[in-house]
Amino acid sequence: MKQYTNEELLAMEKNADKAILAMTVTGVGIGFAPVGIDISALLLAMGTGVLAIGRSYGMSLSKEDAAELIKMFFKAAGTTFSIVTGGEKLAASLLKGNPVTYLTVMIIDGVMGGAAAFAVGYTSRRYFRMLAEGKKASKAEIGAWMREGKKQGKGIAKNLAEKKAGELKSA
Repeated sequence: MKQYTNEELLAMEKNADKAILAMTVTGVGIGFAPVGIDISALLLAMGTGVLAIGRSYGMSLSKEDAAELIKMFFKAAGTTFSIVTGGEKLAASLLKGNPVTYLTVMIIDGVMGGAAAFAVGYTSRRYFRMLAEGKKASKAEIGAWMREGKKQGKGIAKNLAEKKAGELKSA
């Protein structure tokens, strides 16, 4: 396995960070999409992001590999994390049908989608970085990265969702 310099690893991380931002922005944007397409679109965005982050670290993955990694990440984070994350996203998606609360629910849905996408991206970056360093991540490390990523992602996604809602209000 190739030994990367610290500078090469930092350049890889910088490229991965661009993919994570794109995943988060897409996750937030999907929260503003109509019911019925948002969950599958979010999963597609996560998979595409994992592929891009893997490529940043010189890894060649298939779409199936990316899907398996996403499943592994959520499993490592634990049942409660996965149920809560999925439940938040599903509940927000279902509540979009009420015109009175539509914009508020879109903001919430955007935050949930963006935070989940950020968590997967953050975890992917950490996971692939360890592989590039010739190390293997433990299930406990992966779970901790997902939880930390969701926590960090909520703040980033909230700012993005509020900006998007402001644009919609002024349109």
